[in-house]
Amino acid sequence: KKNISIMSGYNSRLDNIQAAVANVKLKKIKSRILKTIKYADYYNAKLKEYLNVPHYRKNEEPVFHRYIVICKNQRERDTLYKFLQKNDIETKINYGVPLYNHPAYKKYKNGNFPNAEKFSRRMLSLPLYPEMKKNEIDYVISKIRKFFQS
Repeated sequence: KKNISIMSGYNSRLDNIQAAVANVKLKKIKSRILKTIKYADYYNAKLKEYLNVPHYRKNEEPVFHRYIVICKNQRERDTLYKFLQKNDIETKINYGVPLYNHPAYKKYKNGNFPNAEKFSRRMLSLPLYPEMKKNEIDYVISKIRKFFQS
């Protein structure tokens, strides 16, 4: 099954091509992070009345490798996901299954985790990467606004 951990472990090997790409990207890491923060702040300003957007404190330094919003409930998340997909906007449900429910971590399931359950059903990752153009972000925002206004 996709996005389900069967066994715990690490996969930290890079082949030569991946290492070469990483070397180039690492030289630009600061500017890439600053750009994603700028875009995340823009998303936040434009979407905060529709969705629960990510927050961070002034002393924190987020990198926004994912821009995850929280919907009111699973129905809203799933409907928004499908709506954006129909409008050629790729979103992801990255953490749809809480980690302790993966087969690899069953031995750790020794309690009740209502917040993990609640948020796993409501989270949606919107597109965010340094190469995005402002008009692409504006398009995503306009479609989300349209979804909530209709």
